[in-house]
Amino acid sequence: MDIAKRRIGGDKYRDQVIALVSRRGYRVSDSTHEQDMKEASDLILNGKGCALRIRSEKAMQRWPDEFTIRATRPDRLRVGQDTSDTEFQKIMAGHARYAVYGFADHNDRIVLMRLLDLNVFRTCLLNGHERYDRSLMYSDDGVGYFVFNVREFPATLIRHVWDYRH
Repeated sequence: MDIAKRRIGGDKYRDQVIALVSRRGYRVSDSTHEQDMKEASDLILNGKGCALRIRSEKAMQRWPDEFTIRATRPDRLRVGQDTSDTEFQKIMAGHARYAVYGFADHNDRIVLMRLLDLNVFRTCLLNGHERYDRSLMYSDDGVGYFVFNVREFPATLIRHVWDYRH
């Protein structure tokens, strides 16, 4: 599938993210379909994979310091469906160096965004999993997510913050 077609409607914040990250000096390009599907990389920053997730204003109001990573997929239970790894499995396997996690307002403007260093994230989970592991939280569509709070990790987890909340 063409990379542009698979992203239609799926990532309306992509151009804003690219502009914000580029202004911080990162070289940004699109990932390939293979990198997206197998390496949890929606973008490439300075040659390294980067996961991307922008959530709603409602989510920001409730959980501004939390980030979620997909841990289960309902389609894995269906015979013959895609059985690729979840984002959490891909990240823990060493794919994707960065993650952009943010929130947009009701006007679809990014108002809070963090660039996370997934090497720090992986090291923390591998060396102290009992401190960071969370119970699964399920969305209405049955997808399970691990929930993490940026304040529980070392400050080095966050590479950059864009905060336009007023």
